[in-house]
Amino acid sequence: MSAPVGPPTLETDRLLLRPVRDDDLEALHSYLSLPEVCRWVPFEAQSLEEVQVKVARKKADVWDVEADHRGVSVGVVRREDGAFIGDLVLFSETDPIHQQGEVGYSFHPDVTGHGYATEAVEAWLTWAFDRLPLHRVSARVDTKNEASWRLLERLGLRREAHLVGNEWFKGRWGDEYDYGVLATEWRERPLSRR
Repeated sequence: MSAPVGPPTLETDRLLLRPVRDDDLEALHSYLSLPEVCRWVPFEAQSLEEVQVKVARKKADVWDVEADHRGVSVGVVRREDGAFIGDLVLFSETDPIHQQGEVGYSFHPDVTGHGYATEAVEAWLTWAFDRLPLHRVSARVDTKNEASWRLLERLGLRREAHLVGNEWFKGRWGDEYDYGVLATEWRERPLSRR
């Protein structure tokens, strides 16, 4: 039996990945309140009160193999100016014997095109495979969310499925790409080129 794992603090060249705090509320709300950000996630643009609930939940996240739901989240902070620019989650709701995780991420649209998401997700997955008992991590993205699936491909995740009309999502039948990577593949891959 392994002990529960809480949110880590990780540093990359330009970013700090750290537990979400109460004082991140307004920064998190600044992008989770935008329809263009929430277009691809399973919730609508969020009010300040709804984001406050998310902050409380993220602060309580823990990866616990004994729990039915395991999830851990971090905020992404740009080191040069301390700006909170995004958040990451890793969760699983499957039987722990299968050692499966799923990654998710959201970033403020003002920081797109600078490689921050790629840098953050790469550090996040490296931590996940080093610290958690994971055999595989997957990601599910809408086929129209090109920026997201290109990020996954840059990082070396494999497109494993194209599901057509698989989910009623925000008023339409959505198509989905499913990506995955095994722990052994992640450890053997070359470093990404941002």
